[in-house]
Amino acid sequence: MSIEINEIKKMDDMVEKYDLNRYITTEKSRRFWQGSEMRSDQMFQSWEQFVLKRIANKNFGTKWNVMEDWGPKECRAFYNERLMEGRTLPESYHLNLGDKAVETLLASVPQEAVRALQYRWNNGYAFKNYRARVYFGIDSMTLKMGEKAGIIVKAIQVAERDMASVKGELDEVVATTPLSSRAKYLIEYMNSNLRLGHFLEDLDEDSQ
Repeated sequence: MSIEINEIKKMDDMVEKYDLNRYITTEKSRRFWQGSEMRSDQMFQSWEQFVLKRIANKNFGTKWNVMEDWGPKECRAFYNERLMEGRTLPESYHLNLGDKAVETLLASVPQEAVRALQYRWNNGYAFKNYRARVYFGIDSMTLKMGEKAGIIVKAIQVAERDMASVKGELDEVVATTPLSSRAKYLIEYMNSNLRLGHFLEDLDEDSQ
């Protein structure tokens, strides 16, 4: 097995393991693509350079004589430094498939390849090789999981405070209010059966 094929297989395995979007894979990732519906990374890079220069001209007023010698390195730098905000591409820089120039460029390209270009461009994967795309995807997933974990921890802390407050209120009712033995038993039963989950209903709804 060649080094390239072995590398692609490793990246394919990671895409599958971490459930990353198949649009970041290559045309040689045969478990994801059949026939000629996908195009090579070299082709994607040429499309990305075209789109980048189109946006640089339309949105930033960059003249052609400035961009005519731009290659992958210069386009990558512009994409990462001028378009991207952290790990996010603002919607104003998303790939516009209705742009006549872009439409003409992609006129004969299979729809799956167009969707892959759109996904890569809009989600920060442009101007990256396969390995870099996979690592970027895993990093993005990890950050989202960390953010979600932080939200869950905060929700649990709030729920714990709420439960402690309710338990305190029930204890106070039992201690200060004249109650029948049955009423007292019911309140004490409620108090002893309070669970953290009772105070996490909003979190369950948010996660659905």
